[in-house]
Amino acid sequence: MSDTNIKNSIIKVIDDVNIFLDDDGVLCNVDSLSYIQFVAALEDAFDVEFPDELLSFTSLKKVEDFATVVQNLLLANAEKKENI
Repeated sequence: MSDTNIKNSIIKVIDDVNIFLDDDGVLCNVDSLSYIQFVAALEDAFDVEFPDELLSFTSLKKVEDFATVVQNLLLANAEKKENI
């Protein structure tokens, strides 16, 4: 999946969970519950699992940050499937 497709999919999830972005792609007006709901929705959308250390709002705030993590998780999942 391309970086652009990942970002577009993340933006769709953001819209679906009623979170807003500022002009720099930073999540706005997000409390801890909506953040966890957003991460859970991303996990479902991409069939990945975010590591616990990335579940803190201070770790990830921008669409680009989430896109990088999702891309890395997708690559890790693909490598695991190849080694099976």
